[in-house]
Amino acid sequence: MSKNYPDYFPEGCPPCEAEECEYQVYRLTNNPPIVTDKDFIPKAKGRTGETYSGLKAFTSCGLSVVLDPNDFMKIRGMASRLRKGKRGIATGRTYPYTGVVMKTGGRMPSHITWWVCKDYQPHKDFKVFYDGSVDIDESLKAI
Repeated sequence: MSKNYPDYFPEGCPPCEAEECEYQVYRLTNNPPIVTDKDFIPKAKGRTGETYSGLKAFTSCGLSVVLDPNDFMKIRGMASRLRKGKRGIATGRTYPYTGVVMKTGGRMPSHITWWVCKDYQPHKDFKVFYDGSVDIDESLKAI
């Protein structure tokens, strides 16, 4: 099935290794306890003046999500920001009609990049998983 991607994607993006998959994913949010469209702006669109090359040029057009929210605790300083309610975690699903994904690992083993189709609005389907109102460790144990 042919998909339409945003105009700012470079030629060849998403990479041919990306696949249509259905995953339960988690994404950091900026304004807990709500999930907004501003929580789903790729680096390539939100950071003006920065340029990327190679695979980074492609991954910067996608959204960073993880399959295991415990991976967020591996980011330096993130546990503190989550505990203080300065960041939140939203959860939702990827479906073939929403775009394609590719495991991109790094310091978060379950990290994947999700290239979202042009007209799909993920913030409408994502729900708050963690908003700072309870202990983050207890929330993560519940999965």
